[in-house]
Amino acid sequence: MVDSSLALIVLTAGRSTRMGEPKALLRFGKSTALELAVKNAAAAGVGRVVAVIGYQAETIRAAHSFTNVGIEFSWALNRAAESEQIDSLKVGLVALEREPIDAFFFLPVDHPLVTPADFAALLKAHRDHSGAERVFIPTYQGRRGHPVLCRSRMRETILELPPGRTARDALEAGGIVQVEVQNPGILEDMNTPQDYRRLREIYRRDLSSGPAPSSGRAGPAGAAPG
Repeated sequence: MVDSSLALIVLTAGRSTRMGEPKALLRFGKSTALELAVKNAAAAGVGRVVAVIGYQAETIRAAHSFTNVGIEFSWALNRAAESEQIDSLKVGLVALEREPIDAFFFLPVDHPLVTPADFAALLKAHRDHSGAERVFIPTYQGRRGHPVLCRSRMRETILELPPGRTARDALEAGGIVQVEVQNPGILEDMNTPQDYRRLREIYRRDLSSGPAPSSGRAGPAGAAPG
């Protein structure tokens, strides 16, 4: 059952000059990378998703319909497609400003090997943790990956970041709990066609037949959110 107090912001706005098409549209089996993010979050109980689009926004919008996923879904437009990831995150948070949420995830769309179990592990850590820390980041063998879960009070912390600061700055200020998971895919992102082919093969071999990968090589680019 999905929980409307939990939200996911999927970051898709950036321009990719090497991939040939928007990363959100790259296919893994029968799903696009964006569809994977939405379905996996919904499977873990997330009830609200905002996809931040920018580069080729209308192409991405026209290719997707989430009316039958059982969640509340909306689009948010970042008009500065060349801006930093933190700017897209702020656009997504503004779209959620009037929503009564307890926590929100954010996930770049180019991390297609994240699974429902990864979302669920972060949710469990968030619900079990009684400390002051407000940020929960998955790790694999000590390396940080995605998605990131933030308690609702982090909305203001991120939105109030001055120009030139990164998401990492806000996360560190919020206090971080590292949550070890069994999926090396939390570290994997796609920056080149070679990355896409490799991750698609891992998905075909491992993820399409089960909830978590049994193998995979951690790529260097996805190790630390920021």
